[in-house]
Amino acid sequence: MICIKDPGHDLSQFEFGVVSVRDRRVRTEDEEMIMPQWFKPGIVGAFIGAIALAIVGFTSLGWVTSNDAESMALKYADAAVVKALVPVCVARAQMDSETGPLLLELAGKTSKWERRSFVEKAGWAKMPGAETINKNLADACAQALQEAA
Repeated sequence: MICIKDPGHDLSQFEFGVVSVRDRRVRTEDEEMIMPQWFKPGIVGAFIGAIALAIVGFTSLGWVTSNDAESMALKYADAAVVKALVPVCVARAQMDSETGPLLLELAGKTSKWERRSFVEKAGWAKMPGAETINKNLADACAQALQEAA
């Protein structure tokens, strides 16, 4: 093999390896790769920066995991359903023929649990087609009925 730039040199005497662009020489496989001095501190700094960014993001910037986002979405959806169904519950209570004495009895209840239980037993918080009673709806309905009385 003859070198094109310098026809007097025979390339068959060189070992095959990786050509280094910086010093234009052939590096053999058993030679160590020379890393720049800034490489290790740069990698360590990037790693520490990524950890710091994650900590700040999750604590201060409002980042959440998918499980937290899902539980928050379910909580907000339940609150929206309760808010939408409270007028229906109040209307059912007002259409009940025994509303007057029952509302007086409801006003006498002091604890949240007693008021919720009272609304559940009266059946006002059970929506048509539903098999169970939404306890949050019963709480909100009892509060709305107490405020209206």
